[in-house]
Amino acid sequence: MKKSINEYVLAPDVFFREMPNGDVVLYQTSLQNVFVVDNSSYELLQYLREKREKSLFVNLEMLSKAFPSIDQTQLNESIEQMLSLNWITKRTVLEEKIGPLETAIKVKEYGAINKLSDVQFELTFRCNERCKHCYCPTDNDIANELTTEEIKKVLNDLYDMDVVSVTFTGGDLFVREDTFEILEYAYSLGFVINIFTNGTLLREPDFYRLKSIYPRSIHFSIYNYIPEKHDAFTRLPGSFEKTVSAIKKCKLLGIPVNIKVSLTEDNFDDVDGICELAKSLDTTIQISLQITPTNKGGMEPTTLRLNNAEKYAEVMNKVDKHILLSCSGDTVSFEGVDDDIVCGAGAFSLNINPYGEVFPCNALLISCGNVRNMNIKDIWNNAATLQEVRNYRKSMIKGCEKCTNKANCDFCPGSALQETGDPLKRYSEACTIAEAKIIKGKGEKS
Repeated sequence: MKKSINEYVLAPDVFFREMPNGDVVLYQTSLQNVFVVDNSSYELLQYLREKREKSLFVNLEMLSKAFPSIDQTQLNESIEQMLSLNWITKRTVLEEKIGPLETAIKVKEYGAINKLSDVQFELTFRCNERCKHCYCPTDNDIANELTTEEIKKVLNDLYDMDVVSVTFTGGDLFVREDTFEILEYAYSLGFVINIFTNGTLLREPDFYRLKSIYPRSIHFSIYNYIPEKHDAFTRLPGSFEKTVSAIKKCKLLGIPVNIKVSLTEDNFDDVDGICELAKSLDTTIQISLQITPTNKGGMEPTTLRLNNAEKYAEVMNKVDKHILLSCSGDTVSFEGVDDDIVCGAGAFSLNINPYGEVFPCNALLISCGNVRNMNIKDIWNNAATLQEVRNYRKSMIKGCEKCTNKANCDFCPGSALQETGDPLKRYSEACTIAEAKIIKGKGEKS
């Protein structure tokens, strides 16, 4: 059906949820924008979403009948404004990308009352690459992976809990033959979808299917701008060419793309080139400074760390020179939030592994239950381990009592647990990165 001036439908890249305080958060994933809308707009959004699910366009006559209390002139003005925004509602607050607004929403509104907002779903630990730093196990229990129907049931439960966002990852999720069925089902429920992948298993028709679910972003792993060095790190010949090709195809279709980089001794000298690669591909970039142990406790990946505050600071400064590029580890502060909170794991986010085990996050491997024998809502509300994690505070960290650099510290309970056996015990990598922030700050002032 051709869309005319008096026929409307909710844009396919628009997702929204009501927050605990009554406000409504709207995501426009094609632009990676976050909005807050008023209650009257929420009613209109709900009506349009219902019609979209029935594949119906809405005209002004239908809207007038559905909302008889709204003056016709006012309704016309509202529609014109919605059309100008390409998704139908009144803009009141806007933040681009993942910024202070979204952080505030999650921590202040969801975390404050322990309402689940974000879920990371590891569909498999299998992967066709064998990256040197990988935390996933290599002895995968394939037969024990959640089935398609089990995953759909969990997604239904998450929908009933008003979860906003689901990030699908692995391993590499596209090893599974049912991945697109799962992604498309998640889209049909109205989740904001993020995808972590290396992209090497994607084939031509797959990109159109990815476009049809309007992901907020697809995050591709890149470890160097020099093909031979990237392939040596992934231990898969030709992987660089395949990943870059997948990124280009996504960009051609208008799919938001982010490049994820793990900083190691192998690629420290190549950071400028990696940033320029992201710039040439017109993607955002996230450089992770932390290399974690394997999720079975192996410390081998940590030997790849720089362990050097000056080098970390140098990378932070290089990344800052590139528009739209960000370096993980930045502390976002905003008014009204308890600065003693350690992180959002278990407060507004969860991780589900391929076998149904639930954890506060994929680094903090403290089991909270299994979705095969317990509803995810019951786990979220009643798991004793989650109650304990939610009470973690920076003031409880052992070995940091006299530290004067807490404001710059991105302490990770998961890393602490893996490296010391205690989620609230000081570990050296957090200190090194905090020191790097001081060095970076001094450089900016000089």
